[in-house]
Amino acid sequence: MSRRGIPSTLVVVLVASLMMAAPVSAAIGAGAGAPAIGSSDTAPTPALDTSGHSIQITSDSGVDGAMNQSVAVETNTTYTLSGWIKTENVQAGSGYGAQLNVHELGEASLTESVTGTQEWTYVETTINSGGNEELQINALLGGWGTSTGTAYYDDIRFENPQGENLLANGDLETGSLAPWTAQTWEGSGDGTLTNQESVATGDVSSRTVQSHTVQPGGETLVTVDVETNETENFTVVEHFDPAFDSVEIVDADGAAFAEVRNANDAVFATYTDRSEATLTYRVTLGDSSSVQEGDSYSLSGFTHSDGDRSATGGQDQITVGPEDIGQPLVQSERTVDTGDLQTDGTATVTVNANPGEASDFIIYEDFAPAFESVDIVDADGADVTGVRNNESLFAAYNERESVSLVYEVEVGSASSYSFDGTTNTETTKGTYDRRTIGTDTLTVDGPGGGDDPSTNGTVQFAQEEYEFAPGETQTLTVETDADSVAGHQTRIEFDPDMVTVESVEAGDIGSAIVVNRDNENGTVTAAQAQAGETDAPTLLNLTVTFEGDEGDSAELAFDREYTSLFDAETNAIDVAWRDATIQSGTPGDVNLDGEVDTRDAILIQQYIAGQDPGGEDTVFNPALADINGDGSVTITDVLAVLERGVDS
Repeated sequence: MSRRGIPSTLVVVLVASLMMAAPVSAAIGAGAGAPAIGSSDTAPTPALDTSGHSIQITSDSGVDGAMNQSVAVETNTTYTLSGWIKTENVQAGSGYGAQLNVHELGEASLTESVTGTQEWTYVETTINSGGNEELQINALLGGWGTSTGTAYYDDIRFENPQGENLLANGDLETGSLAPWTAQTWEGSGDGTLTNQESVATGDVSSRTVQSHTVQPGGETLVTVDVETNETENFTVVEHFDPAFDSVEIVDADGAAFAEVRNANDAVFATYTDRSEATLTYRVTLGDSSSVQEGDSYSLSGFTHSDGDRSATGGQDQITVGPEDIGQPLVQSERTVDTGDLQTDGTATVTVNANPGEASDFIIYEDFAPAFESVDIVDADGADVTGVRNNESLFAAYNERESVSLVYEVEVGSASSYSFDGTTNTETTKGTYDRRTIGTDTLTVDGPGGGDDPSTNGTVQFAQEEYEFAPGETQTLTVETDADSVAGHQTRIEFDPDMVTVESVEAGDIGSAIVVNRDNENGTVTAAQAQAGETDAPTLLNLTVTFEGDEGDSAELAFDREYTSLFDAETNAIDVAWRDATIQSGTPGDVNLDGEVDTRDAILIQQYIAGQDPGGEDTVFNPALADINGDGSVTITDVLAVLERGVDS
């Protein structure tokens, strides 16, 4: 998405129940454009009324465009942008696909991008307004390039720290797009905006949580409202992760049967010959010995009738808030001033704490990986400060109402660094921690930190992220888009507890490859040389086994000081580097959509039958099909997938 603000022409037309034929279109509509409220799909859907409106953006030829609106914000304040996106054959192309973002903050504010054909997907990101007093919120298709397909956007929220949605008509239920406006950027075709209205059909179930933030040991009420198209029998099912300390049904609204599972992780209520019902239950959170501020409980569920499931929309999370200790806990916020940060460069970090009344507290900051150096520039009168191994620091204050701790960090060869901090407050009831909010990641630009326009190419893995099952072996390709390559020396570092390098094979450089595999210390080194030059060659093929467990991840990182390319005149070629991450998949999730369900069982059945699972355009990872880990894929694994889908 070119951000020079040069819009192409966009004609605005409001039409009822009609989709205009045009290369690019944006619409507020229902039917395909609204969540399928009567669907048997178990994926969460937004809470909508039966008009089912949503923004729709469609392009056959490629678009970098958005529906947007601007909101007034406070400077240097944290906000949360969230919403629901559904896609039909969205191809990212040169852009990202479908997502939400904040115009002024660029790519750093993008939510998860949704591509392909996906049911309603929840996306969320947290941003800091910085020095801006107004921000433009985009429901975007494309982004820094053009994308094709159809994307729908609904229940869009831009929340301030008080949880208030600053967007007008974010749920699209006024029957109009106003105040949303259309915009395309340079490189997009012209398009048409339409207003399409219809009535969605099917069962509707929506969840309301009385209090979104609850202190440890506290309780809140949850209400599930169900409306069906006709009188019928149906069952309401609610699941909780993790389980609550206790769950009590307050009002079952005349259910024929209602029960809380003993583990306090589910509620069931069955209704007969009803067209509507309201189930109310009370949940109690664990105490401070089992949960802490910032933890959360997830709520999911569905209404089951005549063999079909309709997912329950609405509010799906309860966050653990600070414990009531009779006085405020200190909340700190971190900001990072990076400028044009290069390898071996420095960044200034500020942590502001404003307890509002005189308090005793300690600010802790942790860094991963460790920086090259950490220096406290201004402790703002701290009683005690300290830096440990460039991986953490602390500053203690006595009877202070506000402080501003400033420190400077020097980056090394890592492409990014993460911050994790807490503020520890002394109270009459003991000491309590609150997590520091604000910026938590530092990304390095230029050599050592990603693409650098001054370089002649990038040394990279063919993918930025690989999906492995625990114990799975795959072959990964290391390549470059640099031209005139006559030789290379490449060293890759990894966690030896997570990854084992089985073998290294030569790529396109026409000579033997010399390899040193050091699995004990987590490095693999390879070198090649030839008389001539090759453009954009594959450097090597790396066969690795993932030794981690389900949910683990591991980084494969280039040693920036050693890894080099050379031309035929033995000159070093200026390059950037792009590392890769191995992520462990969930056994059974063979299509890698994040769910283990009937879709996966169908694909495994096709695999067992010797067919191409789902066709050539379908993602299928056979390593995740062996659910029971017996080394073969059989009908037993299919049944295990179906059982997980029923239990979830």
